[in-house]
Amino acid sequence: MMKFPYQFICATIISCVFGIAVADKKPVSKSTAICDELYRTGQYETALNCYQKALADGAGNPTIYLKLCMVLEALGQIEKIQQYLSKIDTTSAEARDFLEMLKTEYGTLNIRCQGQAQCPVYFVARPSLNFIAPAELESGRAKRLSIINEKYSKRSEIWFRKTNQEEYMAAIDYFPVISGVPLPFIAQIGDSLFEFNFNFMERSDFIISYGSLDSVYCGIPDSIAEVRISIDDPDFEAMISNSEAENGHAVFLDGRYYFRQGDRPVIKIQKNDRSLGNRKYFIFSSLALTTAFILLLR
Repeated sequence: MMKFPYQFICATIISCVFGIAVADKKPVSKSTAICDELYRTGQYETALNCYQKALADGAGNPTIYLKLCMVLEALGQIEKIQQYLSKIDTTSAEARDFLEMLKTEYGTLNIRCQGQAQCPVYFVARPSLNFIAPAELESGRAKRLSIINEKYSKRSEIWFRKTNQEEYMAAIDYFPVISGVPLPFIAQIGDSLFEFNFNFMERSDFIISYGSLDSVYCGIPDSIAEVRISIDDPDFEAMISNSEAENGHAVFLDGRYYFRQGDRPVIKIQKNDRSLGNRKYFIFSSLALTTAFILLLR
């Protein structure tokens, strides 16, 4: 996820809270023992469904949230654990070990792009980017890298933020660390190969030149509003579109949506691919970035 400078963070936070209900902490149900066995034997997809069902049945014990985080890590879907991390019991030894593992074995890969661009604040690139690890990665990290490659090898958008006159920065969260072999990764963009170290000895930036990108355009204007969605229910998903935009969708970046002044965002909430409804919210941006946290809580 890209890190925005403090001058773009506004003082106003808009909170739209849907159906807030505080669930009583309940002991772990007996059925979770089955989930634990599925996880222990490497049946991660089935274990994930099992733990999610336990949550739906009301087993809101912090241990369930920790197990969900562990299963998602094993599946390489680490970006999805954020919704559960705040609910685990960080005083437990198991939770501390898991959080330390995340800190040690994953990191934020900065993509540093050097060269002059004509965009005032941001530019967007769609390179066919593929990362090659120097050796076999352990289960969760190998799957994480394959998910990253699946996303960026299909020419997904990478957003670069200007840091100085001749440098822009993008970032990939939870990039896998090579812990056993201190050799460099290789990144392939088109026919060009780039090396960078992202191992237990050194976590270097991935440096490219502006001329190496074959597709660049200016994306976000100076005056924008940012809307971030956080859903505290694994059975639901949400998306935002802009009914006023030509293509019907807002500018989207790593879980955040961006709107110009006067845009009319539409929030769609779905359960199991079934639309539950639409609601319109009006967001007025200024030169400062407005952040609206939309928290969907059970």
